[in-house]
Amino acid sequence: MERLPEGERSDTWLTYGEQKHHVHLSHAFTPPRRHRSAQKNQQRALELSALTSTMTRTLLHIDAAACAHHDGDNEQACRRTIAALTALPDGYRIGLVHQRTQDLYEAIPARHHHEPAVRELRDVLAVWTPGFSRLPVQLCPRQPRAAAAAGRARPGSIARPSTRRRR
Repeated sequence: MERLPEGERSDTWLTYGEQKHHVHLSHAFTPPRRHRSAQKNQQRALELSALTSTMTRTLLHIDAAACAHHDGDNEQACRRTIAALTALPDGYRIGLVHQRTQDLYEAIPARHHHEPAVRELRDVLAVWTPGFSRLPVQLCPRQPRAAAAAGRARPGSIARPSTRRRR
């Protein structure tokens, strides 16, 4: 940042200011699990962001939630994301905010989808996403004949993976 001329460090659409730099670093450090660096940049970006920078601040909160998820705290990740989303006006829950939220939800392993916070995040996404299923697993439209004959499955039942080991 210090190498940029002063006029190019201001925060405008045509320049690359310090705030924008920290926002980008926050997101860049989140997926590879460099959370200390991500958190440091999130904090600095929030300090430099105006309270009216609604989208930027929300994206930073979603990055922080993703860090919590990567650290194994899915409940905290979901709660932080829900708080960030519900604080937004309706028209702001689209685009990048929506995509990052959906990416976070999809990154949570299916074995956690029954947990209350994960279900709540799924329900929040379902309200704002046409076609997004509120169900944790897909419904079976048809059942195999053998399962039907044995009475083990019914149309519309929930598909569950077999727990038996195959040899």
